[in-house]
Amino acid sequence: MQSNATIASLQQQQQVANSAISALQQQKQQDNATIVTLQQHLQQANTTIASLTRTVSYLSDSLTSVTSTVTSLNTSTASSIAALQAAQTSSTVTILALNTSISSIAGTVSLLGNNITSITRITTSLQAQQTQTNVSLAALQTTAGSSLASANMTSLSVAQQYASCNNYSFASAGLNYYSADGVAWAVTPNGLSASWRAISASSSGQYQTAVIYNGLIYTSSNFGATWTASSAPSASWYSVSVSSSGQYQTAVIYNGLIYTSSNFGANWCPRIMTATGAPGVALVWAAVQVAV
Repeated sequence: MQSNATIASLQQQQQVANSAISALQQQKQQDNATIVTLQQHLQQANTTIASLTRTVSYLSDSLTSVTSTVTSLNTSTASSIAALQAAQTSSTVTILALNTSISSIAGTVSLLGNNITSITRITTSLQAQQTQTNVSLAALQTTAGSSLASANMTSLSVAQQYASCNNYSFASAGLNYYSADGVAWAVTPNGLSASWRAISASSSGQYQTAVIYNGLIYTSSNFGATWTASSAPSASWYSVSVSSSGQYQTAVIYNGLIYTSSNFGANWCPRIMTATGAPGVALVWAAVQVAV
């Protein structure tokens, strides 16, 4: 009977051992399934890395192509020897920045693309504005007769019924005129005789800004009746544009920098031109336009 008890005990132990082995086999199967899943994830990760590597290579080739295109445009479209030298200097600085990091390359190319788009849009707008200005000046000279002195008018700005214009010559100075109806014109009470180059007005006509070539920037907040010199430095100012509200204004210096104002033309600050934070680049700016 003791032997039978021993045999029964051993059989129970064998059953426990078999259960343990079965549990270990199940765990092994689960572990094998987990390993297979991890291997699949690893394959997916390797596939993603390969795709990203190809994308980076494509972007690098594209950036090289864009850089080559921009360099070619700067060379072929330079309007003067001074502009070409400035563009070559700017291109050298840009290339050095592009070689620093992929992030710097992306930022610079994005900025250049925005500048090209902006220049194209501004050029189209200015051409339309110049055509409208020529037509308006011809109509004003015909309608006003002796009310508006015969002169080399260089800029006209019209907002609602208010209008201002100025005349300009490299050899002699001219005056600023203003009108409340576009028919009768008068010299501003404190009208400064100077080489006025451009003028722009807000949508209401209340805020107006005019620039002098080799002089200062003047502003008016009473529809062009009186004018006050701003804090901008004396320079070869070539063009100015005023936003619809008059608060935001932009002016450019011929063969110089871009300046902006956010307080109706009272104070002006030079703008930074590059994505790396380098000082603004002096170029032969011909015109500027602020969106309405």
